[in-house]
Amino acid sequence: MNRIMESISKLQATRRVSALLTVAAAALPLISVAQVKSSKDEPKEPTQANAQDNETGVTKLNPYIIKEEKVVDWNSQMTFSGRRTAGELLELPTSISIATSEFIKDIGATNLLGVLQYAGSGVTNRVAYREDFTVRGFRQAPLRDGTPYPNYGFLTMYDIEKIEIIKGPTALMFNSYGNISGGVNFVTKDPTAVPKADASLTVGNYDTYIASATARGPLTADGKLRYRVTAGRQWSGGWQGHGTDSNNYNNNTLVSASVDWYATSKLLVRFSGGLQREQGRSYGSGIIDPVTGKVAEFSANGFSLGTSWSYFDLDTERFSIEGIWSVSPELTLRARATSYMTFWDYNQPTAQGAATDILRPSEYPNYVNVYNVYAEKFPYTTYNQNSYVDATWIKQLGEVKNQLSTGFNYFQNDSDYELYDTLLAPFAINAPVSSRPGAPNTLQPSGSGPQVQAARSVVRNGGWSAYAQDTVSMLQGRLIFAGGMLWVTKGTNNQAKAAAVPNYGTVYRINKDISVYGSYGESFVPRTGVDGFGTPLVNQKGTSKEVGVKFNAFNERLFGTITYFDILNDNVLIQVLGVNQVGQTVFGNRQVGNQTNKGFEVDIGWVQAVGPGNWSTYGTVYEAEPKTERGLQPSRAVKTKYTLFSKYKFATGPAKGFEIGGGYSAIGSSPGVGFPLLPAYELWSGLIGYEMGRYRIMLNVDNLADKHGIMTGAEAPGLLALNPPRTWKLTTTWTW
Repeated sequence: MNRIMESISKLQATRRVSALLTVAAAALPLISVAQVKSSKDEPKEPTQANAQDNETGVTKLNPYIIKEEKVVDWNSQMTFSGRRTAGELLELPTSISIATSEFIKDIGATNLLGVLQYAGSGVTNRVAYREDFTVRGFRQAPLRDGTPYPNYGFLTMYDIEKIEIIKGPTALMFNSYGNISGGVNFVTKDPTAVPKADASLTVGNYDTYIASATARGPLTADGKLRYRVTAGRQWSGGWQGHGTDSNNYNNNTLVSASVDWYATSKLLVRFSGGLQREQGRSYGSGIIDPVTGKVAEFSANGFSLGTSWSYFDLDTERFSIEGIWSVSPELTLRARATSYMTFWDYNQPTAQGAATDILRPSEYPNYVNVYNVYAEKFPYTTYNQNSYVDATWIKQLGEVKNQLSTGFNYFQNDSDYELYDTLLAPFAINAPVSSRPGAPNTLQPSGSGPQVQAARSVVRNGGWSAYAQDTVSMLQGRLIFAGGMLWVTKGTNNQAKAAAVPNYGTVYRINKDISVYGSYGESFVPRTGVDGFGTPLVNQKGTSKEVGVKFNAFNERLFGTITYFDILNDNVLIQVLGVNQVGQTVFGNRQVGNQTNKGFEVDIGWVQAVGPGNWSTYGTVYEAEPKTERGLQPSRAVKTKYTLFSKYKFATGPAKGFEIGGGYSAIGSSPGVGFPLLPAYELWSGLIGYEMGRYRIMLNVDNLADKHGIMTGAEAPGLLALNPPRTWKLTTTWTW
């Protein structure tokens, strides 16, 4: 508890820093504008961004700096997520799709769930209250700028440049030696050489208000010192029980900043930091009728078991420092250190409320008694530090170009939580309310009585890993071979196991617009101890194979990837509901043998001039066969996902600047955790907007058909989530 109190004190101090950063956000654009007005020329890129070979005069790109000028707003082709250095998608033996900031704004997404509705074939959300998703049927965790970040909510999008959706093993890129299926990487906005800024204001139904602003540019006349400052705030009244005390809501605040300092022509130093707070009352909890599969709605003295409310406060602070040194035209070094701290306080001591369009009392004859009803409080604090050093050597050896990268990674993760559970007495569904247990006024720690259960855990793990990978290009860059190995030391995990995790791939560029590729990768997760049912754990191993074709054709107006994949993951540890060795019903982790998944994915974008304007379309297709060892569909692993989003924008004529469009998303059914199948569902959306110069106004409407009762996320029998009804947002944006 002392650590938690120290964390609270620390967070109070950081809020004072937030106030100062907010003032800076207002002041820095004025500084930037003043500099530009006094200079006739825009700041130039310092020579550190590109190293010139004195012998040949050829300029070589720095492998740790992305330089990209997009032809199409929805199309981004450069990423760090293929080999830990800057690379073009067509040259990587990995399936990666990128949701750009322009695409995210067009679909009206404010978090990852909104993005996945129209992007990321093979990626679906497991739950509806945080970034917890499956990639190709396997649960994964998100990253920010290539570093894992602990989170129990949603990363705010105010300072996000793009979202990279990676399909396939990511061990070499992100030190994720247990990841066999892929991940999602949030990429932060960088400072810029020229001044630019934007601000937006959103209003919507259910008392939704969102405001944000970002300013970027040089701080000095020579452009060697640059900044980026972002501030954002969301207020939301929620839609469940609207107008009553049982309403849900989700509010957030973000202040973040970054600075690039080109200290010399060969050395770039980067600083980045941010503070985020989320406050919410969300995700309905309940009981599923075992026959109908619907959510049961009833209450016990203020506890609605159809939607018992959970209140939470989530604070996150992050900081990173990075140095990039161009030792020579062939050799570049990078060192980076990041730190994340989160404090999550969840409690449910006064839960109440009721949802609509769920099971009524007359519909649940399949339950007689209700057991295991809890009120609980769960303070959770985690500290995550990640440091690494990379070196990349690029050399032209005759007709062969060789790029060798190697590096060391160290991470430390400490978590500290306290759990207070007050167990309520069982009661009969048809019993009068007066005979049901009352809600407790307070929650007590361990040792206060037979009805109280509590747990305290402080977990520390961390250690070193190392990697090496080589990329060889020949036939004038048309044939590319890539291979690497990640060495996981015994100190990297608290199970004290070591492993070598390989990854291989090849790419053949048919021409400058099309390439075909194939890859093979492995994963390893050491396991010791027993699962939640008392069964001894064994190590988890996986293999992934895939082939595909990529294209970026017709002046980047047709772009995408088509992939076939085949995954085997053995001794998978997942959440299940079952009976333990002493006959108790337990919800917990259990190894369930191997799980396989094979199928194909399509991610395609197309932007074409049609008539007096441009027609932009982005679509995904996912069809797969995820199976357990017994040949069944695994929980939370869908077999199908189809999405399509399209808009038309007038470029000439009297309607110039107007745009109209919409989207369609269809998610297949999947088994839940301990309850019947989660049904498939379809959702539609629409947009209409107008842009004139630096100003844009756009109306986004989600769930056009106003479908109710769709279950969009379910982590456990008591953590269920229904979809929002029809919602709309009107957003005005200014850029300068």
